[in-house]
Amino acid sequence: MVAVNPARVGKFFTERALRNPVEIIVTTTNALLEIVNFNVEGEHTDIVLTAGYLHALGAILNYIAKAPNGAAISRRVAENPQSKDSLGIVSRSVSEAQQLASPITLQRGTATIPLQGIDVPFHLAHLRAGVPSYRSFLKDVNPERLIRKWIPNIMGKTFSLSPEYIQDAHRLTASPILGEVLAA
Repeated sequence: MVAVNPARVGKFFTERALRNPVEIIVTTTNALLEIVNFNVEGEHTDIVLTAGYLHALGAILNYIAKAPNGAAISRRVAENPQSKDSLGIVSRSVSEAQQLASPITLQRGTATIPLQGIDVPFHLAHLRAGVPSYRSFLKDVNPERLIRKWIPNIMGKTFSLSPEYIQDAHRLTASPILGEVLAA
């Protein structure tokens, strides 16, 4: 998993522009690749993929950021993702990544920061089918055992059973279960 700061590619490079090379990699390789979080608008986006394709994405972003005509390249990719130019940039980077020895150690790029140790984020669409079983598992966990020992991703602060914490969680998630807890 990597965090990406689109603004570090250039002022011209938006979150929409980031989606273009991601979509091209997905359609040309059938890779499991997904933007899973837009944490801070325009500044922090989390992307999940196998290390080789994350390496390729980093190389693409580095190329666009360092090219004197990076804004024009980004615009061409956005306007015609299936163009020879767009596909060429992606295929070169993917091909280079496929030549790397395994395991691939991701390096920080112009706009990418590898998130070491985070390789199976729960919010990946591919894993959504497992949410009901995880929810079922959590029903058997005594929530008091989690106080100050767990930081739910969506909250960004340690777990609590305080009414304020539950209200914040409900505001962020619109969870009907938390709504029932608050109504009781």
